Amino acid sequence: MKTNKYNWNQDNLAELLNNLLFFLKIEKKPSELLKIILDINNLLGWFIEENPYYIDKFKIYEKINDAINVNINHLKNGKKEILANCNELCYLLLNFNPNNTTKDNLCQKYEYEKILVQENSFLIPTYKDYQETTEFISYPRKIKNISLSKDDLLDLTHDFYKSLNSYFFHYFYKTFKDRYHNFRFNNEENNEHDGYTLIYEYLNKIYINVTRYGNIGDFVTTVHEYAHATSYQINSEHTLYNKILLNEADSIFLELLATDYYYKITNDNSALYLKNNSHLMYSEYINDIISFYELVQMENKLQRNFKNKKEIIKNWQEINYFPFNLYNILNNHQYEYAFSYILALELYNLFQEDKDKALDTLKKLIELKCHNSKEYYVNVKKLGLIPNLNLLTYERELQRELKQSHTIK
Repeated sequence: MKTNKYNWNQDNLAELLNNLLFFLKIEKKPSELLKIILDINNLLGWFIEENPYYIDKFKIYEKINDAINVNINHLKNGKKEILANCNELCYLLLNFNPNNTTKDNLCQKYEYEKILVQENSFLIPTYKDYQETTEFISYPRKIKNISLSKDDLLDLTHDFYKSLNSYFFHYFYKTFKDRYHNFRFNNEENNEHDGYTLIYEYLNKIYINVTRYGNIGDFVTTVHEYAHATSYQINSEHTLYNKILLNEADSIFLELLATDYYYKITNDNSALYLKNNSHLMYSEYINDIISFYELVQMENKLQRNFKNKKEIIKNWQEINYFPFNLYNILNNHQYEYAFSYILALELYNLFQEDKDKALDTLKKLIELKCHNSKEYYVNVKKLGLIPNLNLLTYERELQRELKQSHTIK
């Protein structure tokens, strides 16, 4: 089942590798070379997202990412290594075995996650502030099924983006106009996650995949994935790895607006339940990040004298110390979504007060071009988005809507 997903990418990868070989051979057009490597890097990023426990790819990812960050004039000096890595990537994609998850993989994964949490440790105070501020008390709510065809969902998505403003609709339509070629639904039984967007700058291609569950989530996920494509059309650098903190802020913000849009035209309480469930999920992400950070800090402080990382993992299992299931070790999804959700809530509350100002701020957020996560964090505040400032406002309004929904028959 998993290999079916690669059919969309194998031809693209072959074309990228062929063009990479050509440009490396003639040693010309360095800007084109960089675009090709970025596309391969994006494809690998998707592969990492799909298969977080297959550790070998992280080594390739780091090497290609390093190649992107060096001076473009020096890329030719490492062309043999780049080609070797790309060939290895091709092999991984075509021969991936989803059952090849071992304790060694998990130990290496743990080391990878330690790097992520330490690189983003400057956000821990923001996450703790969220944790201390939130007063949301609720439980996951069941969302009823709805019967909408693919065309119905696409029409609904089209109308939602048109309701924003002409600027965002224009960039949305650049991708949407090819929807019968670059958009597809996936069946729930084949689901890895709700959706993904593949972007190839050099090939000038965008693909969107959404998993069908038969509820409002299908519409909201479609809006979410088209947000990635729209942001890319506005600023191609929006999807780069060093923007990990903001990769989902635009899409989550538009998710919230889409949920309100659906509620307004249908009066279906499932829209409120979806917002409720999402808030609980993102809050759990934030709790997990804090727990994992504290775990890493404790390990560093105690300087455990185990022979290797496998013994650390084994020890945690035996004493039940690990704060969450071993096979749910943090991954970069939570880092992207956690801070992005905090920003999305601030954009959402601004939208309730001033639609035009909120959409202009979103535009500026997408257009940001910085060199690292800390720089993005500083510039986000300059845009007037203060993390957790309106968290309670959002929660109290959602609680009020949920309570009111029970009185409406």
